Amino acid sequence: MRIRIRLSADADQLAIARAALEEWAWPQLAGRPALVDDLVIVANELCSNAIRHGDAPITVTAALHGARVRISVSNRTESPALIRPSGTTGRLDPGGRGLLVVAQLAQAWGWSSGRGTTLVWAELGAGSGGTRG
Repeated sequence: MRIRIRLSADADQLAIARAALEEWAWPQLAGRPALVDDLVIVANELCSNAIRHGDAPITVTAALHGARVRISVSNRTESPALIRPSGTTGRLDPGGRGLLVVAQLAQAWGWSSGRGTTLVWAELGAGSGGTRG
């Protein structure tokens, strides 16, 4: 089972992505509410970065692979998705911690770029940092 969502580069689109993923995930991940929550949090962070650092169209894809769910977000940019080094984000800075959250909640994550796009992905499931039950 798979879902694909296309978004514009507008912060209002974050709520649309969260709602669509949650609606898709509940029947797919029945009995695993913590995993649904983690998926929505990770998706929000990846989409927020795509909106902030790239251009539309932004494509969100989630697919179930056995006990794992993989989410990917692509946009028009070739900027790398990098975790900021410790100490480079001030306590009052409004951003800069999203990929740290992704790294904590996902079992694995990564990125690739080329041909004018960047794709960032994360896998969640058994053994994910945030899977609590």
